[in-house]
Amino acid sequence: MKYPLSVLALALMQAGMAHASSLNLSEANLERVNTDRWDCKRCTVVKASGELGVSAVATDADNAVAANRLGEDSEGMAALQADLAYQQQGDRIRVQAHNLGMETGHAKVDAKGQNLGLTLGYQSQLSVNADEVQTQYQVAGDQLIAQPGEVTLQSKRERFELGTDYQRNIWRTDWRTYAEYAYLEQTGAKATSTNLNKAPINFARPIDTTTQSWETGLQAAGQSWTGELSYQGSLFENDHQALNDGDKASLQAGAPGNESHQVSALGQYRFASSHLTGQLVKGWMYQNDNYVDTQGVPTGITHLNGEVETLDARLRYSHKLSRDFKLGMKVDYRDRDNKTPIQLFHSVNYDPQSGQAIENVALDTSRTAYQLDGRYRLAKGLVAKGGYQYIEKEQSDTVREQTDESRFFASLDYTALANWNFGLDAEYGSRDGSAYQASAATSEEDNELLRKYHLADRDRTKFELSVTHTPWQQLSMDLRYHYAEDDYGNSELGLTESKDYGYDFSLSFQANDQVSFHAFGAQQWIESTQAGSQSFSSADWVGEVEDSFSYIGAGTRYDGLMQDRLALGLDYSFNESESDTSVSGQTPYGDYISWSHNVHLYAEYALTEHATLKANYRYERYYDTDYAEVGNGVIPGLTTLGNLASDYNAHQLMLTFSYLM
Repeated sequence: MKYPLSVLALALMQAGMAHASSLNLSEANLERVNTDRWDCKRCTVVKASGELGVSAVATDADNAVAANRLGEDSEGMAALQADLAYQQQGDRIRVQAHNLGMETGHAKVDAKGQNLGLTLGYQSQLSVNADEVQTQYQVAGDQLIAQPGEVTLQSKRERFELGTDYQRNIWRTDWRTYAEYAYLEQTGAKATSTNLNKAPINFARPIDTTTQSWETGLQAAGQSWTGELSYQGSLFENDHQALNDGDKASLQAGAPGNESHQVSALGQYRFASSHLTGQLVKGWMYQNDNYVDTQGVPTGITHLNGEVETLDARLRYSHKLSRDFKLGMKVDYRDRDNKTPIQLFHSVNYDPQSGQAIENVALDTSRTAYQLDGRYRLAKGLVAKGGYQYIEKEQSDTVREQTDESRFFASLDYTALANWNFGLDAEYGSRDGSAYQASAATSEEDNELLRKYHLADRDRTKFELSVTHTPWQQLSMDLRYHYAEDDYGNSELGLTESKDYGYDFSLSFQANDQVSFHAFGAQQWIESTQAGSQSFSSADWVGEVEDSFSYIGAGTRYDGLMQDRLALGLDYSFNESESDTSVSGQTPYGDYISWSHNVHLYAEYALTEHATLKANYRYERYYDTDYAEVGNGVIPGLTTLGNLASDYNAHQLMLTFSYLM
């Protein structure tokens, strides 16, 4: 509470005159002092705040792929926008919504009391791969029938979330328990292929799956420690598990239903100058759906009875040796134990035409990583970080049962120069391992000289440079460059070299209180070289793949028009990706590119102090092509989905009326 200085002085003077021997303010004589304004007036609590809006959306697109960027491809749609907060005493509620009602949108409600919390959420996302695809086969139930038609290859994901938590301080310890549940439904159609009457066909297979996931746990925190016990589970179900050709054998199996469970214990303890963190996670995964076809399956066996157990353990210790030096150590262990029963299955090989009995292979893996790292402040504004990591992997029933990898990494951060920040990161790694041996159980048809890239000997070099410059308060610039190279020097066949390099930048400029600008861009190149053998011996051809990705954009916003009622904005971006493939002695492959231009123009007009009208216009020009696509009937005996490329213009207008609480 604040009192006028003159009033306090007067009161103290009166007290001093009447009681010169006392310094107790409670004994002051206040009979002549006006204390009417001494009462503390409570601050006015705003119970409701935020913004609520309703949007009308009109979209003009001749290709459903436009929904990937615009969030909607239908001609007319209404949507809800919200960011509201309500607070009273210790209770608060927040409601958020963005494009709710459109194909891609979300909403969330958070309610928090002093101890109890509740969360509700919904999210919808539409992803379209190709529109108006020409298919010669349709799927009815679990049957494949010859029926030409059009289909859109797309996936619609809808996710519903429910969560609650309760927290309270007991015995000088903060306790929190929580429970969360999510239900995900995915529908649509995807491109797939099978063998029908000894001929390959492509068709659109329906998507209709659900995934339920849940999590619950107990957290506790004391003055220098935290701990948590938690459980996570999931259940996946597929309504299209089998695809049949009439009364004949099954043509194709879908993703089988499965479930997973995981129990975790996590703890942290903070000493005077040290910090210790540990986690232990035990997991189980099961797959018990019946086989869609029992041909070749041992008598009496109806399902895989798949079971995998996992164990993860992590331990990290860090110690601050001095004001400038900090040292850390970490151990990370992961184990995957496949407990699926081994059975003898009868397999028919099409080349050569023969049958043989084979066993399913239960792959077991384990990974152990040890790391030592440190942080040292060399000088004011100059910090060095570095470390060493050793990774050991073991895997059963594969061409290489053990790999060993060493990584050295370091970084420098320099911030001492006014308005400049510099960062440099570098890494070198080398991987080798046990003898590389192909066997009948691992790679019967592989050339003995072939090396799989994730198991082969490899030397890796990486570095990254970043610069941030703020010449004055209104201008900020960022630039980053990265380079990585993998060298598979001991691989005669397979991937022999790969490179990944590129840069990105961003710029923001606030010209004055009304005008701002921003710009950004990036380019990335990925190059790889691999050797192969047509004669199933030493290398007799080399293939090179060069992928490039680019984007650039800029925008501006002008506030303060029409007596600070109107704001205008414009954003533009261009994206392009391209892939070039060539094989020695052969004509280079054809075009595999995609690009798009995107424009966003918007205006915001304040109708009143609380009401605003917003207009958003979006435009997209999109094009892609793939040389590998083959029209239906072009190759005798091959049934395809035709040309899946997209080439379209799309426009969208959104009008939003919003009210500020």
